[in-house]
Amino acid sequence: MRSISTSGVRNLTSGPDGQLVIVGRDDDGAFVAAFMTQGGLPEDCFVENATGIDRINYIEARGVLWLKAAAEFQAEQPVPPDSQYASGTRFCFNDTGLVTRAIAP
Repeated sequence: MRSISTSGVRNLTSGPDGQLVIVGRDDDGAFVAAFMTQGGLPEDCFVENATGIDRINYIEARGVLWLKAAAEFQAEQPVPPDSQYASGTRFCFNDTGLVTRAIAP
């Protein structure tokens, strides 16, 4: 698993179909990740649909540790640390690139 340090977060929204672009660096080098909104989810949710594992302060998705928004993170169906969320769980990033919610399927 790779932990990241974001060097830049760019919110490219121009309405409900915008996207969040994270430019960062991890153990393998520089990367760019883009997350879009999805119908049926909150408007402020830039969604990651990959399987996620709770890593206490992080959500591990696609082998990357994404930092939770400590004060505001909510999980509809919490799981114990180092456990996988149910298949189909959606993870919401806020406009600063922090994970704010785990929305159950």
